Amino acid sequence: MTKGTLSQLTGVSSRTIRFYEEKGVIPVPGKRANGYRDYDSTTVEQLKFIRNAQKLGFSLKEIKELSEMKIAPGSSCETVHKKALQKIRDIEHRIAELNRIMNALKKFSTFCSPGRGVEECRFLHLLEKAGDNPDNTA
Repeated sequence: MTKGTLSQLTGVSSRTIRFYEEKGVIPVPGKRANGYRDYDSTTVEQLKFIRNAQKLGFSLKEIKELSEMKIAPGSSCETVHKKALQKIRDIEHRIAELNRIMNALKKFSTFCSPGRGVEECRFLHLLEKAGDNPDNTA
């Protein structure tokens, strides 16, 4: 099938398919006599795998590693399990960081007073003074 057909079947743009090929996440297929690349149903499944893994927060590098595990002899589900647990830890860390940011913004937003000009905005002044750690500014 052509790249256009593959794109329609998977919802992945032709440009993204080319990017995945360049990064080695999916193999570059052979070409037909007319010069067009010839994709097969395996590529459809690979693109679905990539999209689902991305939805779970995996990077392309991690997705490539997971894809390689699928076909590598001797790969174990335990290794995949470890990667999943690491991803959970990474997400928990990101959630904690986002909560810290949200709490700092909530605190800062209380310093905004309707009717004041920006030159009197305490929020903006605190951002200038905060340095590297804005959530510790009082």
